[in-house]
Amino acid sequence: MPQEFEKTFEFLARSGNAAATPVLIAALRSEAIDIRDAAFDAMLQRPSRKAEAYFFDHWEELPDAWRMKIKQQLGAMTTILREHLLATSRPACEKASAIALELEDFDLLRTLTTAAEDKNNENRDIAGRTLVSLVDRLRKLLDEATDARKRNLVLWRGRAIETLDDSMRRCNTHQSEEIVESFLMLISREHPMFRHLFDVPSSQVYKITLTILKRTMRPAIVRLILSVFQETAPCSTLLGAAAWRSDAAFVTQMLDFFSGGFSEVELRNIKKISRIGWSDDQWELLAGLTGRQQEIALQFLITSGQDRSSVFAVIHFFLTQGKSEGRLAAVEALASDRGAVASQLIINATTDEDPEVAAAALRQLRHRGIPGSLKYLLAQLDSEHEIVRLAVRQSLEEFSFAKYLAAFDLMADDRRETTGHLVRKIDEHSDELLRAELTSDMQSRRRRAIEVVECLGIAVEMERPLLKLLQCDDYLIRVSAATALAVCKSDEVIAGLREALLDRNVRVQEAAEASLQAIAEKRLAAPPTPNRRVKSPAGETE
Repeated sequence: MPQEFEKTFEFLARSGNAAATPVLIAALRSEAIDIRDAAFDAMLQRPSRKAEAYFFDHWEELPDAWRMKIKQQLGAMTTILREHLLATSRPACEKASAIALELEDFDLLRTLTTAAEDKNNENRDIAGRTLVSLVDRLRKLLDEATDARKRNLVLWRGRAIETLDDSMRRCNTHQSEEIVESFLMLISREHPMFRHLFDVPSSQVYKITLTILKRTMRPAIVRLILSVFQETAPCSTLLGAAAWRSDAAFVTQMLDFFSGGFSEVELRNIKKISRIGWSDDQWELLAGLTGRQQEIALQFLITSGQDRSSVFAVIHFFLTQGKSEGRLAAVEALASDRGAVASQLIINATTDEDPEVAAAALRQLRHRGIPGSLKYLLAQLDSEHEIVRLAVRQSLEEFSFAKYLAAFDLMADDRRETTGHLVRKIDEHSDELLRAELTSDMQSRRRRAIEVVECLGIAVEMERPLLKLLQCDDYLIRVSAATALAVCKSDEVIAGLREALLDRNVRVQEAAEASLQAIAEKRLAAPPTPNRRVKSPAGETE
């Protein structure tokens, strides 16, 4: 664009002559893009109602770049928008509302509050909707802002709260839900006016506020509701509003709020709740929760003052149809319930597909005194999951190998074997204890340990300590050790028994010879291992 044109537009932008605006408007229709852009920039720099009116009337035709510049030029259309928002023309009011939202013109909040408060205003509903949407946008920008713009946003918030606070004092008269909702979006629970909203249950402001709290999903108001759980002296109405809601969006957000666990203050407040809306036959909602949410929901219910029959119904639902975390929480919740129905649920849970759930159920069986509980425990003793096997062992702690050894001499032969095998499955330290017995300094304990090895047929597992006992000072122990090794067939055992043939005691020699004979007979009776035929490099079979 020629330099002369640039100077002309600069002059028109600075000129106080009202006639400059029509000239610039005419230039906006030029076929030259640079002239149109220069004219627009000049119009934007000079305050003029005619310029604002032109932007308003031709808003849909303005290029996106121009509309963005208008948005960045704070207050560029505030005057004309204010006029149309307060005018009687509904189409103009609708258009002004849309432009105000696009420009995020927060200077219009006072105008919108006035329009929404006026019962005689035919466009009151438009003003109310626009007020709520603009405040919601301001709240979101405040929550997200990290730059220098936050200072201006905080100023706008302060002005808006001042305006809305003043309007809230007349709420029983104008009864505008939009003004109450906008007010709730911007304040914190410490705001003085908020504390007085629930003073008079029969007042209109109380009813309007409670209605909003029971249905809104505005993030700022939801946070306001949930914050009541962290108060040391919470508002009972606000607690009730949180507990009565059964819409999935709110319930899931509330449960996520407690995902980090419950503080002592939160638990005390939950105990004050006597009725929870989402616990009454809300099976579809409960089924749609995540596993962690189901777990938290059950903790919330159990802590509350909700009637126990409703709580048990949710426990039953989670245990039969819940996700893994929900089923686990349900099992743990039944720990104090000794009823027949609860016991049957626990029995069913012992075979749950999730090993953690099955393990938690197994730990409860013995304490409940359920007939045949030992049978259920032993059925899971060979489970592929370590956590299940551990739960069984913990539940059968009295079946310890130390107790088995102490009672071994008093048992009948048939009980020695069956009990011993059972105890070895339960007590994972059995073999370790038995090896310690075989190497004990007390001869009586070593003799008994050898008897246990023979009774249980586990000489192969105890081969090394038995071989060492062939060098024992007590010849009777050497005899027992040599005899017990008859079921082994390793080269180390054969070598040890051959050395025992030279023992100074004849009975030891005889026992070693008998064991070697038994090993030889077993080797002869075993099917021969086929030799592998190897071909030589020349292709001939060797």
